[in-house]
Amino acid sequence: FSHALYEKGLLEESFEFSCKYIEFNPSDLEMLYFTSYLARKTKRWNDAIEMGERLRIRKRNHTDNLVNLIKAYEGIGNRDRMRY
Repeated sequence: FSHALYEKGLLEESFEFSCKYIEFNPSDLEMLYFTSYLARKTKRWNDAIEMGERLRIRKRNHTDNLVNLIKAYEGIGNRDRMRY
């Protein structure tokens, strides 16, 4: 359902639904990434970083997540963490 909202351009609604889903299914790694991505797209930098770091701990080489994390850290101006 969250993806359908995203495809309709309803990013805020998609993000809210994704967060609720993650609460009940925290082991869904692709949804964790998608939620982090949505958070970044809606400029919720801290949420994007939190979700992205949770995924990074579980799946270190998830390339899309690493790119998303770099952009989220850039959003808050944390260049040191971007480089890391």
